[in-house]
Amino acid sequence: MNRIIVSVFDNEEKTFSGQAVLKNLHQNGDITLYATAIISKNDQGEVEVNSLSEKGPLETRVGMISGAFVGLIGGPIGMALGASVGVLGGMFYDSKNAAFGGNFIDEVAKELENGKTAVIAEVEEGWKTPIDTKMSDLNAMVFRFNQSEKIE
Repeated sequence: MNRIIVSVFDNEEKTFSGQAVLKNLHQNGDITLYATAIISKNDQGEVEVNSLSEKGPLETRVGMISGAFVGLIGGPIGMALGASVGVLGGMFYDSKNAAFGGNFIDEVAKELENGKTAVIAEVEEGWKTPIDTKMSDLNAMVFRFNQSEKIE
């Protein structure tokens, strides 16, 4: 199933380890990894995108959700700007396919406290165990959004 996975970590070092875990799971054939982004929230509560993969059109949704998290701090204008920057980071793609439920973003935003970082990834996974097990080893909180749950 095609999903957006957000794994929230206590520090940046664990976040880069989490990104490496996703790449290794992809190489092993446990998941298909389409795109990743790393975001962080500093001690002042500002969210920024630290890294965005550049694999082609599929990272557009990851860019948009990364921008949405950045925009949570900047209000509606910040969200629009953040999401548009995410779209420009990818190739042109049907943006209506990138709609996310507000509850999903709200839940992740609550967990992404000051000083924490997160890996956002678009993946195809048959089952949750590989990601859950590896991210649990890094003390990460994992959130999933199924692409089939798009908002009309």
